[in-house]
Formats: sequence, C-alpha cells, structure tokens
Amino acid sequence: MDRNKWMALVLFVAHFACGDYVCFIKQKNALQKGKFLSIEDTNHDPHLRIVKSFFNEPRTLCVNGGPNPNRIIYLYKGSCPECATRDLNCTLFPKGDPCKGTVDENREYCQRFKGMRGNAFYFFNIQTNGSSNCYICKNRGMRPVQEISENPFTDQGPDPAEAAKFMNNLDSYLTKMNESSALVSIGATKGIMVKQDELEIDEIGGVSVGYGCGENNDLLIADDEKDLSTCAGSVLISKEAFQDAYIRNATVPFAGIFRFNNMDKDELNSGVLLNQVIAIDMGTAITNLSDRIKLNFRSGTEEGIPSCRSWNGEGSLPNWTENGCDTIVSGDNVSCQCSHLTFFAVIMSPLHNPTISAADVKSLNYITYIGCGLSIFFLGIAFFMHFVMRRTKASKSKEILIQLMIALFLLNLSFLTNELVANLHSTWSCQAMAAFMHYSMLVTFTWFAMNALHLWLNFYYGGNISIQRYILKVSVTAWAIPIVLVVTLLILGKYGQIAIASEEHKTTMCWMTDEEIQYIINITYYAVVFLFTFSTLIVLLSWLYLTKTSREENVRIGGSSAGICSVFGLCSALGVTWGFAFFAHGVLRLPSYYIFTILNSFQGFFLFLYYYKTSEMVHEVESSGSSSQNMTDVTE
Repeated sequence: MDRNKWMALVLFVAHFACGDYVCFIKQKNALQKGKFLSIEDTNHDPHLRIVKSFFNEPRTLCVNGGPNPNRIIYLYKGSCPECATRDLNCTLFPKGDPCKGTVDENREYCQRFKGMRGNAFYFFNIQTNGSSNCYICKNRGMRPVQEISENPFTDQGPDPAEAAKFMNNLDSYLTKMNESSALVSIGATKGIMVKQDELEIDEIGGVSVGYGCGENNDLLIADDEKDLSTCAGSVLISKEAFQDAYIRNATVPFAGIFRFNNMDKDELNSGVLLNQVIAIDMGTAITNLSDRIKLNFRSGTEEGIPSCRSWNGEGSLPNWTENGCDTIVSGDNVSCQCSHLTFFAVIMSPLHNPTISAADVKSLNYITYIGCGLSIFFLGIAFFMHFVMRRTKASKSKEILIQLMIALFLLNLSFLTNELVANLHSTWSCQAMAAFMHYSMLVTFTWFAMNALHLWLNFYYGGNISIQRYILKVSVTAWAIPIVLVVTLLILGKYGQIAIASEEHKTTMCWMTDEEIQYIINITYYAVVFLFTFSTLIVLLSWLYLTKTSREENVRIGGSSAGICSVFGLCSALGVTWGFAFFAHGVLRLPSYYIFTILNSFQGFFLFLYYYKTSEMVHEVESSGSSSQNMTDVTE
C-alpha cells in the first residue's frame, strides 16, 4: 500500500480490512473522530482514544518506526505474530482493562473528546520512540451537552395522566437532539435524554444519571454510578436495557429519565419519599431484565418503612405495585432494583403501622367479620327485648346501656358495609361512609364515658340520681359532641379511600386519609375516655370487693359465673377492652391485634349478655324485695 492510499485515511477512522486490524495515520494538528476511535496531535505526540467496549477482547497496538509527521498506527484484534517481521513497536493490551486501573485526572483533556460516542474510554499517548502510555479517561459527572426547553404544561407541571402521555411520546424529542445528551425542561419538570447512535450492539454501554447534584442541584451524566454518590439520587440504566432497546427499536437507542415532583397523591393516598417520582422510557417496552435498572434515593429525615413501587402509567392517578422491584435499604440510602421501565417511587409505610403477613390479615378479617356479624345479630335481639318485650319502665342505667348498644350497632354495620362502598369508587359515597363510620366510633367512645359518668353519679347520689331531664342531657351531649369533629374534618376533606396493605393483599376502605390527623383525634379522644373509664372500673371493683367482705350475702359477685359475666360485661360497657390497642408495639403487636380484634368485634355479643344478665338480676331483686346496695344497685 503506497503513501497516497495511507493519506486517504487521514480523516477517517474505522475498521479497515488490512488483515484483521484497524489502521490509521497520525498527521500533525489533525483531530479525527469516529464512532469509537479518535486521534489528536498535541504538538509532539499523538493521542489515541478508544472507547472501553472496544476492549471486550485483547488488542495489540502497533506504531511504525517512520518519521513523526507520518506515523502509522495499527490496532490489531488479539495478538500479532507477524508484527515481528515489520518495523513496528507493538504492545499487547489484555481484555477488560488494558490500563490496569490507571486513571487520568486531566479532565480538561477528556472534555476535548466529548463529541465521541460511548462511555468510559482509554487513551494512549503515542511517544516518539513508538511506545504508548495507557490511561482511563472517565466521565465523572458532566452536564448534558445540549439543552431543550418547552412548556406544554401548567406552572405546576403535568398531572399523572399528562406525565404518562408525555413519556409515551418521548421519542419525538430525538429529532431535536444534535448531541448525545440533552437536558430537557418541560416547565418545572426536568430530565435527561441520552442516545447511543452509530454504535454496534456490543459497543453500547449503560448510563448513570444523577439529580440534585452539587449546590445548584444539577442533573449530571457519569460513567460510574459511584461518581454520583454526592447527588440526592441517581439512576443506572444497564447495558442490557440499552441493548434490548437497540434490538426492539428501529430508531436510535435512547433513554429518557425525568423527575416529577407533583405526583405524590395516588389512588391510595400513599406517602411518597420526598414527593419524587422517577420516570424512565426508552421508546419501547423493556421487561424481564436480568441486569436490572437501579434507582438510588436518600431518605433523609423521613420516617417510615420504604418500599420500591412502580406504576404502568394507566389511569388518572398512580396505582403503585411492588411487582418487578426489589428494595434494598442501607442507612439513609434506599436502592430500587427493577426489571422493567416505567414510573418509579419509594412508598413510605408508617413505622407505627407496619404491614403484617397475608395469613394474619386473613385470620383477623375472618374474626372481625364473624364477630361483627354476631354482634349485630345479638344487639338486634337486645333491642327487641328492650323495645318490644319490656313490661316495666327502663332504669336510667338501661337507657344509657341501650344507647351505647345503638352506637355500637351503627359502628359494626358501617364497618361491614364499608368495603362494599369503597369498591364503588364513588368519591362522595366513600367520603360519606368514612364520615359516618368515624362518627359512629366517636359516639361509641363517648357513650363509654357516659357509662362511667353514670356510675360516678350513682355513687354520689346513692343510687338515686335527681338531676332533671338527666337522660335527655346525657343523650344530647353524647350524640352531639362527635358531630362537631366529624363535620369539621368533612369540610377539610379528610375523608376518602385508603388501602390496608399486607405482604400479598390490598384492601380498600373508606376512612380518614390524613394519618397524622387520624392519630391525633382518635388516639387522643379514646385515651381521655380510657383514663376516665378505667379509673372508674378500678374504683368500682375495689368498692365491690370491700362490700363483699362486709356484706357477702347481698353481693352477687365473686367466683360465680354471674359475677364474672357481670364484671366482663361492665368492662365491655366501659370500653376498656379497646385499650389493648396501646400494646400493639414490638413483640406484643401481633398478639395485641388478635386480642383487640376478638374482644371488640364480639363486643356487641358481650353487651347483650350483660344486658340480659343485669335485667335478670333486677328481676330477682324486685321479686325478693331486697333493698341491699350491691352490684345491681350500682349499675342500675
């Protein structure tokens, strides 16, 4: 091959069929670029840059011994036995890392090759004697080369449905990209698009993108995700994902990574870490990746149990699922490893309400529905006995007990029908059901307190309360106080549909959507009631014990079944069994759930027994003509 033919290769770098090697010539002050090779003269010695993927197999770099202005460089596949017969200075570089980890810190030099395709690359300093020094020139985090700005949405950014539509049409931005990377701004939402065109499939590599980097919260591209460790978060799209996109997509393989900050509200009112949703699209469906997409989030000061979820972009609001994603937590870093591309977020489950196993959820559901069903049935019998079969005027205690049973009946009924209403997916119906159920619960708590108040007044008045319109005043107070709270929450929009999640199952119901408000109101409300009713129970049992020792013949309590039934019924009437909720922590959490569920779902049945037994005791007292002050006197 004569000199003229070699000179024709001065501005061209490619695989050349002169044996099984690449050959090109260095010319002074010339910069040659190709899809994975480039050469530049720096006054004295040429620099050869080769992308990392080119060394998937051993290569031999040879330089001829000719004069410096016309030095010819050969790059062979594998070894070159015949090179010994030529005037060549050759170096064999092994597969993988030919530079053996020697990293060049001269980033200014690396930036001179930013127009070249590929990821991390090696460059070789070809010296006068024909030898070459090898260095790794890595992209440790650079801004996108190009900027594209549009504002098709409102200042608040796209809603979930608009975001899904935008990501589905992301390939339309490829025609606007003149460089390998671009910062795309759509209003307040920003993202990065990266394309790897003019590459063969084995030359394509992965891409790492960081967001919230540095003081300016920049979006950066790096060859290694470790170089993005100081960023608020990062996304690693694997080489396998790009290769799949290359095979499936007839156009240029690309990736778009966008961060949306206004999609934290979903169908289930989930708590989204940092209110950030990451969307990834490559212009085609990418699934079942063995080398998974990796997303790194920093939880910061947010409390909760993180869980990586994805949304397929269907519907007007996200419906997060765990399918295809694994969650790895290390300190304040949450890593999501997912086998597909779509919208991603980290859902934070409250520390005080962790999920329980599917088997336990199923068992507790069975107990609850059976207990509530039986309670409604026996409460109905009690109402029939009280309003139809009763032949005498009811005592004040009976009037209060019946109103408690009415409140509990409404609570059980609203609970049993709640899920049916939730499945209607009607916002107004669900809000009404949530408000009604919450009102029924608060009214039940209030009647617990009214029962305790009635016992104290019985003590004070010696069993003969002389307050005018006593029952009317108690009733209005008990039924009216919760209305104020419920109406306020309804106006504030705190009722709606929520989800109760287990490891395998999700149940929707209508309830309070603001978890913080829920705990403040419900826990505080019941805690005050519990302190009052529990102290009343302790005083009453102490008084009964003292009465028994002095007047045992008139006290119908002790080891008898009637006494035990009365005490247990009194506990139900005062609502102290709800106090087991305070023990639902640590190792006691699951046992407390079962005890709480059994006692309170069957509470209507226990109150029926208490109503029936106390009615029977009153009948016995009236028949015997006894006026002794015993348990019947106090509770009646």
